[in-house]
Amino acid sequence: MVNDVHGNARIPSYDATDAHRGADAYAGAENLGERTMSMPPLTGAAFPAPAIPVGAYPQSLTGADQTQVIGVPGADATMALPAFGPSAQSTVPSQVTMDGSDMPPVDGIGSHADAGSKRPRFWLIVVLCVLAALIVAMVAGFFGARSYYAHRAAPGVRFGGESVAGKDAGQLKDLVAAKASGSQLVVTDGKGGHAHANLKELGVTSNVDKTVEAILSAKSSNQLARVNPFQRQTVPLAYRVDEVKMNDFLTRNFVDKDQRAQPSIIVFDGGSKTFAVQGGRDGRAPDLAPVKRALERTAQEPGGKETVTTGYRDVKTPVTQDVAAKAADEANQRLSTPMVVDNGAGDKFTVPTEQVAQWIKPTADLRRGTLELEYDQDAIKAYAAKELPAKLNKDMVTEKNVKNTKGEVVAVTEKGQDGVKLKDTDATAAQILGLLQSGRIAPIKAAADVEQHKEETRTARYDVPDGDMWVEVNLSTQTATAYKGTTMVKSFPICSGLPRNGDESDPGTFFINIRYDVQTMRGPGYVSPNVRWVSYYNGSEGFHTALWNYDAIAHGDAANRGSHGCINMYEQDAKWIYDNCPKGTMVKVIGAQPTAPVR
Repeated sequence: MVNDVHGNARIPSYDATDAHRGADAYAGAENLGERTMSMPPLTGAAFPAPAIPVGAYPQSLTGADQTQVIGVPGADATMALPAFGPSAQSTVPSQVTMDGSDMPPVDGIGSHADAGSKRPRFWLIVVLCVLAALIVAMVAGFFGARSYYAHRAAPGVRFGGESVAGKDAGQLKDLVAAKASGSQLVVTDGKGGHAHANLKELGVTSNVDKTVEAILSAKSSNQLARVNPFQRQTVPLAYRVDEVKMNDFLTRNFVDKDQRAQPSIIVFDGGSKTFAVQGGRDGRAPDLAPVKRALERTAQEPGGKETVTTGYRDVKTPVTQDVAAKAADEANQRLSTPMVVDNGAGDKFTVPTEQVAQWIKPTADLRRGTLELEYDQDAIKAYAAKELPAKLNKDMVTEKNVKNTKGEVVAVTEKGQDGVKLKDTDATAAQILGLLQSGRIAPIKAAADVEQHKEETRTARYDVPDGDMWVEVNLSTQTATAYKGTTMVKSFPICSGLPRNGDESDPGTFFINIRYDVQTMRGPGYVSPNVRWVSYYNGSEGFHTALWNYDAIAHGDAANRGSHGCINMYEQDAKWIYDNCPKGTMVKVIGAQPTAPVR
């Protein structure tokens, strides 16, 4: 038997019923179940403390110090409670069992309350993370889309009734050209007459490049709007109308020849290389306005078929001869000065007058009666890109020369040439266009890259045995002798130039620079076809076969039957020179012209 904390004896087999009875006795209750204890008033409270049954203490309150029960056991057991008031801080007693061990949490109290307070914070973090991920994805998507569509049509952009989003310049060019060529107008006069026409037949020139540029730049004013597929923009076809051609087409199809009004125009005359006036006349003309409005509708969604009804009216000549004459004068002013393009390396190219005339486009406004000059920018750009490089580009040529033992250049066997390559021909085309528009034609310097030519030098040795090949022509003896340095190799009979009328062969030191295995030779008063084994060394003077002059060669009779300055030789001898004396071979011409045959 042991005592509990209140001094009561406790038997180990003491059960729950005994505990209730003991508690009743301890509390001084008169009857079973009337277990009460008195409590002091709550501090600051307006009413007395209620009586609390004490027959069964909470399991966590096992000692007087824990229960804060005061008084004499079995008498007025009282529990002291902390005062309730504005400044009082609530405390939670330790949860322990009657035997002093920790009491497990009660459902809905304590730990669940803590978990509940953490749950909203967890979901807030989740929501913020999701929002952050969405923002990152949106930013990444924006920059990715902006990069992808930098050189492509933006989302929401349409042309010809279809979306062109994502198409590059090449794809757009093909699409625009196809839509333009597929556009048709059905024109009627309301009286049974009708005609089918494509844009070209109506004098319409589609500007494919300008249209593609407009498609690629659509929605570019705002970067967010540009990648927004829900913000749409339709790009029309860019075009230009030649009212003269439109009037011609409609007139041919709807107006009889003897009733047609014709505007005065200007045409280029290839013979005189000038523009001339072709006079017009009064008559009946179709009304162009409805057709032009139909073209505007077609341009909004090209590729389809539009029907339009037009009428007629009696008119004076739409463009007078005076107006046309003024336009012709302006056009001829632009043709009077040659259009010269310089590559910056000493080479120039003059654009043919006929070509410049093709770029000048007289454009009539039949309603206003005017004839203005316009210029075909696309044609100018195409010509500059193709023809100017072909005329002005040059490959670099390495200069090859011969020097003597003193380092002096004694001959240039192949003249050097700087390499030239035109660049940015569009800029050159823009200069041409600007000059035509201003009417003040001046030389144009094209932008080009220049590669300086290289140099190769060979040092010739003519002063040693078996040195470099050279040929001595002796006018006095009418012979040509080949040497290698100081070693003689071969000697040949010749017939040199006739010593009168300026045909004698020039004395001096020269170098072979041009060679032909066969050539038709021409000069003042003569033509010699199919001359073999030609080796020029001094302008038009050189070694060659002279089948017609074998007898003069045999006798060395330059005085009476000499050449026009060349060295006439037998065919086998001229071939030997051709085979053994390459370009750069030195030729020394010495001696005096003979006055009679030397052999």
